[in-house]
Amino acid sequence: MADLRLTFSDVYTKVSEFIGWGTSPGATNLADAKAIVHRGYTRFLYPVNPTTGKLHTWSFLEKHSISNTQSGEWIYSLPVDFQRLTIPFRHEVDSGYPRMVGTSFERIQQMRAGVESTNFPHFYAIKTAPYVKEVGTTYEVAFFETPNANYRLNYSYIFRPQQLSATTDVFVGGDFASEAILEMCLAVAEQERDDTVGLHTQLADKLTAQLIINDVVTKADTVGKNIDTGVRYIEYLRPLPLTETDNIYP
Repeated sequence: MADLRLTFSDVYTKVSEFIGWGTSPGATNLADAKAIVHRGYTRFLYPVNPTTGKLHTWSFLEKHSISNTQSGEWIYSLPVDFQRLTIPFRHEVDSGYPRMVGTSFERIQQMRAGVESTNFPHFYAIKTAPYVKEVGTTYEVAFFETPNANYRLNYSYIFRPQQLSATTDVFVGGDFASEAILEMCLAVAEQERDDTVGLHTQLADKLTAQLIINDVVTKADTVGKNIDTGVRYIEYLRPLPLTETDNIYP
């Protein structure tokens, strides 16, 4: 069933037409049109909120995931599309375990050096994994104490969208985002062709700003963060006090 979402070929064809290469450009021009689309897509994915002046994170880039621990393993690979955490690691609601605490990887290393023990995880930390040029930057999560069994841990994160390749690939964001993405790509083409900020750039900024406003309202329409203030941690489980650097993620 057809919908209002634009496909990869819809957008790069529009870009090709705008630049003057037509609807069936040669191989070189086609590659250039696709590159322009990816640049425009990247700009759309990481926009600046005109109201706050800060980078805006789209709600549709959030994923919910589960990490299952294994006995004796304290470091685990995160999904390859992981960018940053939005909802911290937490045990299943009915597990009876206390709320986990986010800290730094350095602090977990210090705690492991002071106390070698296995239990259900009390602390977690996000760290970068060893760099592999074919993959790029990826992330890992470390736990303390070292899990002594299989624990099901829930979390949410902002994912990194894949580069589009097939003609029928669609962009993230759904119907409402398609027009803004198209204009953002035409804005890049406009700047590439005419070396100027013109009508398409202005329209792209306007549409993106409107989407940001709607997205902020959507994010605000939640019950808020649920924190169990009754949870207290036994001091021997915290051999080193947390510092102001804790709870900071990449």
